[in-house]
Amino acid sequence: IKQRPSYVESRKTRGHWEGDTIISRKDKQALVTLVERKTELVLIGRLNQRTASETRDMIIKLLTPFKKMVKSITFDNGTEFNYHHAIEHYLNTTVYWYVHTF
Repeated sequence: IKQRPSYVESRKTRGHWEGDTIISRKDKQALVTLVERKTELVLIGRLNQRTASETRDMIIKLLTPFKKMVKSITFDNGTEFNYHHAIEHYLNTTVYWYVHTF
């Protein structure tokens, strides 16, 4: 996240998204969430399994209608985001990383 421009943090411009997953305790299903930082628009997709390929495909599916409004996406360092290069390429955007410090 240190490489992410400071103006993204200010939430003054549209097109900067944050993505994460919510994991089910009972099975391998999960939700992928995408939040646009300025407008607070939320997109949610259901994953049958929290794999990198399924996560990549769902993020592309959810953001394709907003492709012109995707300037950057920030993810945590979960392995489900390992195919971020394909997301960057398809959506013509930049991916930044937020590393949890517990």
